[in-house]
Amino acid sequence: MSLLASLLRMRAAATGHAQPTSRLRHLHLSDRPLMLLPLKQSGTADRPLAVMIGTDPAHPELLLAPPTGSTTPMLTTLATRVTAYIAVHQHRRESSRATTTRPAQLRFLAAPQLLVPNADAVAYLNTLGRDLRLRPVDAASAHPDPIRHLGQWLTYFAHRAELAGTSALIPVTEFLTMHWITGQSLLEDADLATLLAWIDPPHPSAGGHQAALHAQDPAIHRSAGPATDPAFDTDRLAPLFHTYRTRPGERARCLADLRILVADYLHPTWERMWQAYTLLQALPEADGTRSRWKRERAEFTNYTDYPAEDGRPQPARDNPVAAAIGLAIREHAAAAFAAERALDDPFTRAELRTTGDAFAGTVTTVDADHLKYGSGKRALWRPRFTVATTDPLRLEPGQLLACHAHHDARYTIRAITPRDNDTLVDLEVTAGMGTLTRPRHAVLPDVDDLLVCTLAPDRYRRMPEFPASDQIPWTHAGPPYSPHTPPAVNQPSPSAHGQADAALRATTEQLSTLIHPGQVINAPPGAGKTTKVTDTARALAHGGESCIVITQTNTQADDLVRRLAKYHVPTGRLIAAERTVPPDVQALPGVHVGHHLEDLKTRRVIVGTAMKWATVREHRWPWAIIDEAYQMRSDTLLRIGGLFDQALFVGDPGQLDPFSMITTDRWAGLPHDPMNSAVAVVLAQNPDLPVHTLTTSWRLPPNAIPLIRDAFYPAAPFDAAPRQVERALTFTAKGWRTPADKAIETAARTGWALLELPARITHRIDAEAFHTALETAARLLERQTTASCDTHPQGRILKPQDLAIGVAHRSQAHHIHTLMARHYPQLRGVTVDTANRLQGREYSVTIVLHPLSGRWDASAFHLEAGRLCVLASRHRHACIVIARAGIAPLLDSHPSNDPVHLGVTSTAPDGWEAHHTALAHLAPHTIRTH
Repeated sequence: MSLLASLLRMRAAATGHAQPTSRLRHLHLSDRPLMLLPLKQSGTADRPLAVMIGTDPAHPELLLAPPTGSTTPMLTTLATRVTAYIAVHQHRRESSRATTTRPAQLRFLAAPQLLVPNADAVAYLNTLGRDLRLRPVDAASAHPDPIRHLGQWLTYFAHRAELAGTSALIPVTEFLTMHWITGQSLLEDADLATLLAWIDPPHPSAGGHQAALHAQDPAIHRSAGPATDPAFDTDRLAPLFHTYRTRPGERARCLADLRILVADYLHPTWERMWQAYTLLQALPEADGTRSRWKRERAEFTNYTDYPAEDGRPQPARDNPVAAAIGLAIREHAAAAFAAERALDDPFTRAELRTTGDAFAGTVTTVDADHLKYGSGKRALWRPRFTVATTDPLRLEPGQLLACHAHHDARYTIRAITPRDNDTLVDLEVTAGMGTLTRPRHAVLPDVDDLLVCTLAPDRYRRMPEFPASDQIPWTHAGPPYSPHTPPAVNQPSPSAHGQADAALRATTEQLSTLIHPGQVINAPPGAGKTTKVTDTARALAHGGESCIVITQTNTQADDLVRRLAKYHVPTGRLIAAERTVPPDVQALPGVHVGHHLEDLKTRRVIVGTAMKWATVREHRWPWAIIDEAYQMRSDTLLRIGGLFDQALFVGDPGQLDPFSMITTDRWAGLPHDPMNSAVAVVLAQNPDLPVHTLTTSWRLPPNAIPLIRDAFYPAAPFDAAPRQVERALTFTAKGWRTPADKAIETAARTGWALLELPARITHRIDAEAFHTALETAARLLERQTTASCDTHPQGRILKPQDLAIGVAHRSQAHHIHTLMARHYPQLRGVTVDTANRLQGREYSVTIVLHPLSGRWDASAFHLEAGRLCVLASRHRHACIVIARAGIAPLLDSHPSNDPVHLGVTSTAPDGWEAHHTALAHLAPHTIRTH
């Protein structure tokens, strides 16, 4: 939930009235939708009890299944009604306009639209569709099975509903919450009765809150389905079902009574569905809605043609390629829908500004004469301008932006330059500006113009490439690996780390004789993952083997290039066309930087990010080294799995897992789940792959090990490296006995400190906690803290670059950066970032804002064990945690409720338990400010 949405929800709770948000309708509404209210008994998997269906609010049709026996008559009637409604839209077609990349296509002038009460109804139709479409075929029958055909159509509609911005099957509760925010919880918003009571109360003077309380009255409340209320089952349905089973002579009467009972149960929901339809129909349609409806009609046309050309039902399970493509389609649809809404809707733009995915600012400079020269030295008009913004930014150079004031224009970010009080964004007009001879000056703003820029929908139009189904690599159960005889590896002189850790050294020595397609190295924080990657690349290069190194971020890639350059390894740095590398990397001897492989063909080792390697085709290397492999998603590994024969997977199983902004339960339990980590999928498909676990941390001091090990690595214990020079923090200046000073001294003495602020709900933005973190960092520097360790046994005074402040959200990092620039200039150089971006980095002292501090709930995001693990394990000397009181009670009131999926195993600890364990370890080191 965004900051703006949270504010409106609090306002709704305070006023008792729902707050309007989007004033435009972003989904198409048909003039004649098919309302469909499915109902099943609570506790049963997919056996339908009844369906209320129709296109006329005054004449619903109730289809009823008997309590026992065959449901075929009811399902046959349902199939007849649904397919007849679909057939009405399958007559007239129009031709779409041809483009330079796509020929003209025929599409229907209309498309069917199903409206259901809630998301649970969509899930039920998906389950019912899968059951019906996979029914055994009656070979003796010469006629197609209408029920099986219904199953295929229900699956089509359910799959379309999983794509953001589609209108084939719409859950009404989600449609309403796109346009109104209530004062109740998100879980309560899933109930159509209470949601509508907030938005359109029967007596507006009483307010939505009172109307919702009345709608929740157990005496009159009826669930919108698809499951019936358990009390209704027990009190009303159970007696009728018992009579139907035990008294065959009264079955006709029981069915008549059941029809009356179910009709009475469903009719209030039927009326609310049409009430919601009327409210939504009254909203003006956004410009982007029409283009999305055209795409919907094209998809309907394509699927209509499919049964005639093929006819086979959709498979029960997706193969690796289909699963990866399905995830990519859903993620791109969600991102494109958000971008398209932002171009149309001021509220969406404001919401995206609070998350850093859009920004508003004033144009400060304009270069209207800037030219760019193409491949034929032809001059291209590419005007540039600069925008100054104070909004938080999650954008990066190279991304394509759009502006609602000029829908057809596109702007590419060339540079982002933070300043003390704002940020400069350099933009280049790259589309919609016409040509040098026929320019369109309207897309170029004037100085002092106010612009709001959002991500352009165009960047989500191009789908990533995946291998064909007959070219699945060995990483995803493709053709088995054929061992070859690699050249003998000339092992370089082991480093100090390698001498101390036999496991680290042995895994490199085994490469020359490895008969498996690869091996996995599990390592706790600071165990030498980067050293392992560097040593392996050196060993392969010195042995005459070429290899590629695949990282998850550009920062990781640049750091590895720096390390390899120290050992004079001929290294290539492969980067995207819109990116540049830091000047120090560009200047390293023996390092070549290129946008194409042809630029780097003389390099033994080539380093690049997974996203860049995914664009490479028709090349193959003997070896790949995948750094931070637990961060890589399975679908990304599928895209690059054809680039190498063997691979070394190096990573930390206790830190952040891959994530997606969409629901991915449909693939949970599959061995090739595209949301699994690369390591999880590779081991599921190749169970004989050797797995080595390092048991020594070189980063963490001995006093940090118990907390990190017990909370985050209970199944893989590890210790601090032996023969460490004692880690110590000492102070030249005396303290002031402030809470910050006490925390610093406690951390210097024990390695940990918990600086506890008074309990208060602050959501993400907690100015007091941010100032406390900055004051703590400032006191560390003001007291001239000296840190001694194995790399500096004589000690050295800490500088800002030795400190980091870790947070959970980018918006928090932005606010801390702003406060630091305005009030703490002496802290310039202190790293402030999220756990995702701090992963793989280390500092002398870290100051951590606890992910659950100031929250009223414990969501899955904030409970994730990996997030707290990363934040708490970046330090070499000490970690200071800042949190508001009340986290332990918060955890107890929000126990972990993640769904359990069959076939899913996880090595990560339970987030709820990990947070409790960490708090127990921090309790003796607590300093309270109150």
